[in-house]
Amino acid sequence: MKDSIIDNEKVCFICRTTENLDPHHVFRGEGKRKFADEDGCYVWLCRYHHTMSDEAVHNNTPFRRTLEKYAQHL
Repeated sequence: MKDSIIDNEKVCFICRTTENLDPHHVFRGEGKRKFADEDGCYVWLCRYHHTMSDEAVHNNTPFRRTLEKYAQHL
């Protein structure tokens, strides 16, 4: 995986913790993960902000869309 173009630290993009991190590929869909890896279009998220809460990017459409828009402007 190429370094993220969104955040250069391996910390949660939201809460800045360094615990229980997963890469979140900003653009969804078949085959887009490979391009996200190659282009650095991912952020590190703790599991709480990735999948395990109502605030998590996979459970919160406005949050997901905000990340997509942010990445598109870089």
